[in-house]
Amino acid sequence: MISFPTLLILILLLLPLIFGAPAENPKALEKILVEENPDTTENREKIRGIISEAFENRIPRVQGRQGVAPPVKLMALNYGPKNNQTKRFEELNSEINEYTFESDIMLNENQAKNLANSIINGNYRSKRQAIVDTTLFWSPSTPIYYQFDSKLSATNIANVRKAIKFWNDNTCLSFQENNSGKNRLFLSSAGGCWSYVGKQDNMPYQVVSVGPNCDSLGTATHELMHAIGFWHQQSRSDRDDYVYVDFSNIIPSQAYNFQKMPLDQAQLLALKYDYGSVMQYYPYAFALDSSKYTILAKENGMQNSMGQREAPAFSDLIAVNKLYNCTSQCKTKMTCSNCGFTDPKNCNQCKCPNYFTGPTCDALPTGTAVNCNGAIIQAISSWQTFNATAGDPNSYTSSQGNSSSCFWHIKAPAGQKIEFKMTTAPMAAICMQECPWQAVEINLGQFDLYGMITCCDTMLNQVLTSVQNVIALRGRVSYNQLKFSVQYRAVPNQGTATTQTCVTI
Repeated sequence: MISFPTLLILILLLLPLIFGAPAENPKALEKILVEENPDTTENREKIRGIISEAFENRIPRVQGRQGVAPPVKLMALNYGPKNNQTKRFEELNSEINEYTFESDIMLNENQAKNLANSIINGNYRSKRQAIVDTTLFWSPSTPIYYQFDSKLSATNIANVRKAIKFWNDNTCLSFQENNSGKNRLFLSSAGGCWSYVGKQDNMPYQVVSVGPNCDSLGTATHELMHAIGFWHQQSRSDRDDYVYVDFSNIIPSQAYNFQKMPLDQAQLLALKYDYGSVMQYYPYAFALDSSKYTILAKENGMQNSMGQREAPAFSDLIAVNKLYNCTSQCKTKMTCSNCGFTDPKNCNQCKCPNYFTGPTCDALPTGTAVNCNGAIIQAISSWQTFNATAGDPNSYTSSQGNSSSCFWHIKAPAGQKIEFKMTTAPMAAICMQECPWQAVEINLGQFDLYGMITCCDTMLNQVLTSVQNVIALRGRVSYNQLKFSVQYRAVPNQGTATTQTCVTI
């Protein structure tokens, strides 16, 4: 029998594992509160306490969901070996996780209080994603000033400049370097990759941590998207319709990171759930067993798309432009095809999904990969075969940060759909989850959303049916030559005619 004093000691030792560390962590705060950060120890501890207390009251309900095994049909899908090539936010930010929300968000006090209420009360009645509080909005008519920390490396600065250019080019927001601008973003290296959400009007400037290991376009644009005013994709209140969160495999003290956002903190903007959003969590986030998923896609084929950090998805562009009402800057709007929208930086052309180009988004993009045999392929009623290639078969160097692409469209006559299947997959020797070396992105006609990513035999000979009369394929090559084969045919549209449904902005 264990004595009472021994039992008490064991309980005290286990409390940090259950609720998070109970006392100030000087090492973590030292990383966050770099010399230039105007935030304070008192503020970080206060916010941490708000969340910890709320979650402590909530933890029996959260733990009640643990131990429930995910559906067998989801666990049985084979996406290849786990990709260990890139460290994720929860790993990069492991030393400061107790002071962050969802691994890379620094909450302000109002956000923490509202989140605490949602943890305690379970208030998830609205489908929401972006900020609501207008004091957190930036003004499209005023530059968002930014400053680089002199301690950042040239590589980090170059990467962040690419991310800033991306949002400058694709939205009506205007970022401008200004080392003394009010409410500027201070781009620094502060213990990982993280940001505040929205404009912190009570700070002279706000830190966005984009130092070592944050040096990909996707990661930098992700943190800037937080600063612009967006939460994570899996925070949406409707997320359980699209993903299964396996609480049985989540570190108990980190379960609060899977809270859905409260009613008064975010707005969905009538956007669809996008597994490939640059704001979607990695599917192993905060896992007890790092070989098993904590988030599983309920839609077949979409698991590999979650956590992609190549670049923002087209839905992310739509989200930012819609939140800031960017197209209102154009007196007249373009009639855009394939879910494109009027480009707020050039009102005489459309902003197009990756799979399309041209003034109205109805043309095939020119691939950047060598030996790209991109084409528009016409489907007829009998099965046909196409062999796709892109990349250099004699290249044995990898470049994940600078991949090249090739595009193909498969078209059926108007009013018909396409049945499609992959018959050979890319190089099996480099097959792994997320397909970092070579990938085929398949979009069945929802062009405002990211497609399904495959590189293994997962999708072989599975017959997929388009949602309209066009399927778009994108080959992504970071190593050697991508080669795959598909079969396709046009089929009658059963029932009522299908029309493309795009978000209006």
